[in-house]
Amino acid sequence: MKALGLIIILLNATVALCQPNWKLYRDSLLTRLAHQKEDSDMVETLLYIGNLYQANLPDSAMYYYQKGNEWSNKLNYTRGKLRFIACKVEILERAARFDEALQLTLQAVSIAEKANNPNMLGGAYNNVAEIYLDKGDIEKALLYYQKAVAVFESERNKFKLGIVYGNILGVYVSIEDREKAYQYALKAISNSREGHSDYGEAIGLENLSALLMKMKKYDSALLVSNQAYAIGVRVNDKTYQSGALSCINEVLLATNQLYKVEKNAIEIERLSTSVDDKQGVAVARYQLGQYYFKKKAYTQARRYSAEALAILTENKLRPILEDVHGLIGNIALATGNISLFESEKGLADSIKDAGVSNKILKYNQQLEAAYSLNKKQAEINNLNKEKEITALMLRQRYTTILVLAASLMVLGLLGFLYYRNSQQKSRLLLAKDALKAQRIRELEQEKHLLATESVLQGQEQERQRLAKDLHDGLGGILSSTKYSFSTMKNYLIVTEENAAAFERSMGMLDKSISELRRVAHNMMPEALMKFGLDTALQDFCTGITQSGALQLVYQSFEMDDATIPQSKASIIYRIIQELMNNTLKHAEAKNALVQIIRTGNSISITVEDDGKGFDVNILKDSNGIGYSNLQSRVAYLDGSIDIQSNIGKGTSVHIEIPDIAG
Repeated sequence: MKALGLIIILLNATVALCQPNWKLYRDSLLTRLAHQKEDSDMVETLLYIGNLYQANLPDSAMYYYQKGNEWSNKLNYTRGKLRFIACKVEILERAARFDEALQLTLQAVSIAEKANNPNMLGGAYNNVAEIYLDKGDIEKALLYYQKAVAVFESERNKFKLGIVYGNILGVYVSIEDREKAYQYALKAISNSREGHSDYGEAIGLENLSALLMKMKKYDSALLVSNQAYAIGVRVNDKTYQSGALSCINEVLLATNQLYKVEKNAIEIERLSTSVDDKQGVAVARYQLGQYYFKKKAYTQARRYSAEALAILTENKLRPILEDVHGLIGNIALATGNISLFESEKGLADSIKDAGVSNKILKYNQQLEAAYSLNKKQAEINNLNKEKEITALMLRQRYTTILVLAASLMVLGLLGFLYYRNSQQKSRLLLAKDALKAQRIRELEQEKHLLATESVLQGQEQERQRLAKDLHDGLGGILSSTKYSFSTMKNYLIVTEENAAAFERSMGMLDKSISELRRVAHNMMPEALMKFGLDTALQDFCTGITQSGALQLVYQSFEMDDATIPQSKASIIYRIIQELMNNTLKHAEAKNALVQIIRTGNSISITVEDDGKGFDVNILKDSNGIGYSNLQSRVAYLDGSIDIQSNIGKGTSVHIEIPDIAG
């Protein structure tokens, strides 16, 4: 991974690498290759085999890529040519051979344009942007990113849109435009998940981690980085893994949690070396330098930072160059070398262009506006074409009707009138039936909503009553009893054995009072009544984490409790409480995330865990009270619920509530 969280993407590469038993899959492909004809299917097999080798044996990968390219040229197979270029470019970029990589990607653009293949053209645009970014030309990188966005939006290709948005997100993180970065983070992750792109989600998560680091939200950054690392392990990709580990180390260094930094850095260098990723090796040495600097082992810190600088300089790599000079300067300052400190600080300042952020922002806004106008103009042109076609069809139909009417005027007039009258009556009858059916459905829906509202209100009122009775009634009695026993003890003379029994009884009474208060709090949290939904959920999640049941992270964005009706806030609280109770009872999870985002009057709720998961098909036939209550509460708020889960892969629940203020 690069320091900015930017990964060279391979939009047209296969996902065969994601197979856990890749050697078995390779052997199967080799067997198929031995019996194939010399056609495009054989080219695809050669490129698949190369892609399998790429994460582990780059030299073997290049052998099969070259073979695939030779046959692509013989057969004039465009897809094979472009995929060979994309695969070779990734290897060249890892070796920091950017000029060669740029020539190849520009050649790919020309091939895709001639082939009139939008998806391949968008992939080529994205790869050109990546290389310009590596060369430090951010303006040209953004130009080609926006070209790729325009293509994939036109094709409605969410898989590839998620990847491109993740790369653009990294640019805005680097220039510290947090508002833009956050917008692209949401776009990258949502499009990747909708398009089922592990690659795009990993890029989005890593760059979101960098953004959260700049916002000093270290716990959230660590959670997001671990999610990215889990994707890398799941798909068996060393680049994903090294990139995510780099993010994790940045969080650990920023929070002075040094116990895993050295081990992680060594693993980053091992993974990066195995795929010939010079940038990854430099990041590993830089983080080792930071680690020893924080431990005040300045000799080792100086050595590793110098090694990182040598790799960056030799390969003309710009990312983290400013950070490395800054580290060398800090080491010099700590060891009393003021002149070296001033020199290194000057180098770091010269690398950082103070005006680049505004310049890039203005440039990208112009690009976005230009492509937006082009997109709208294309839509207008399409509509005009459709309008012309429709008008032509109507004229043809009208002419045909006139000819038939003139020919059959005498014999067909009465029949036509009779037919028209019958059709009109039929339409009227059908319209009346449709209106009646619609009215019945509306009445049934209103009846169901009224019933649901009554049940939910009754539940909340009963919870409030029981919580009050328990707290004020039984709680007061128990507290008075404890006070009476405590007073009695001062006036009684008891044996040592009886005194011990008395203390045990008092302890049991204390536990009973605590348990009663816990039950009353769960039934109607005071924080919800006094401070609102956001505070109540924060309190609820903190309580679960402190209990040790699992590590639960709570995130909220743009929450304004003042405009959320108390009745709806209570229902949302119960929904999240029900989901977390299910996680605690059944998931066997170690980590979980509760996220609530407000956009205008709509609210999005996400609850995820890394537990054992389950087959969501069983919910269709489930008669459980918990799932039924969850559906009823979401339906009462006119919301929608989407549950995603697989055995051994955790569970993700996403709920959308369109109008919380209504």
